[in-house]
Amino acid sequence: MADHAAAQTESPIRIVLPFQAGGVGDTALRMIAESMRVQLNRTVIVESRPGAAGRLGIQSVKDAPADGTVLLFTPIAP
Repeated sequence: MADHAAAQTESPIRIVLPFQAGGVGDTALRMIAESMRVQLNRTVIVESRPGAAGRLGIQSVKDAPADGTVLLFTPIAP
């Protein structure tokens, strides 16, 4: 258990936006990510994964390890 917790604090948090970068959602997410970076003292990566009406980004989060380091940010329910 301690090894898992140590690995989690060392790995960056990745937040996937299943839409194109540059929109309102991307801007809002980058502001949230910066706040998370400061508060958690961890690297936070914003990753835009557009395509197939958001399904490509959603699938990448679904396929990611269930360790709490990959999050989905979407303004609509998947």
